[in-house]
Amino acid sequence: MTIDHRLLRLVSAGSLLFAICAACTYSEGERAESGACPEGEVCSDATPAGLVFYGALPGDDAEGLEFLRSVAMGGTQRLSIGTGGDTELGAVDIVSSAPWFLTVDPIDDPEIGDLGVELAGLAEGDAYVRVLARGSDELYDRVLIRVARVASADVTLSSHPEDDLRAGEPASAVFRLYSEQGDRLVDEGMTITSEDVEVQRVSWDCIDFVAPTDRDEVAFVLDAGHRRWQVTVPVQR
Repeated sequence: MTIDHRLLRLVSAGSLLFAICAACTYSEGERAESGACPEGEVCSDATPAGLVFYGALPGDDAEGLEFLRSVAMGGTQRLSIGTGGDTELGAVDIVSSAPWFLTVDPIDDPEIGDLGVELAGLAEGDAYVRVLARGSDELYDRVLIRVARVASADVTLSSHPEDDLRAGEPASAVFRLYSEQGDRLVDEGMTITSEDVEVQRVSWDCIDFVAPTDRDEVAFVLDAGHRRWQVTVPVQR
């Protein structure tokens, strides 16, 4: 299925849904992508067009919206699920094909639509998130999620592309998590703290702050993916 067809499916879900999706990543399930029931599955007739899955978009990520980012090992990502149309899902079971890699827990307030889960990455590997008809093994659709270890972390100033932050200036910072392969990772449970400035949280990986006038750098501490990182931002005085 082409990107144009994907966009048409998203628009068919309603203009509000499409506008919200512009701030997230999304991926069609295997059934929606191929138009067929995945091998080894028994599919429900209730969702012949499959499902669309929506996840977190890391700040300052220019890799495109059309795929879900991997979950940091030791981290979490919220996943919303929609039909891309007018189909009502009703009661469903949402399970992980490999709960030793990835666990799935329902959430009451998904970002998009009425159905959502929180994914928790336990170990490096791949697992399917499977949406099933309640009480059966009939598949509505599934999507593959990767869990990867956080190998590095850094910070970039979205408000100052050249990192020319001056004392007393307001700034917006994005904290980036990377796998060993250099892919951006998601941990919506990441904490960001600093003893140098007051941190105003904007999103799971973005903050606002005011550069101090009494020091040459600002230090931030990130707790993400079962690890602690310290990153600094230089300040010109």
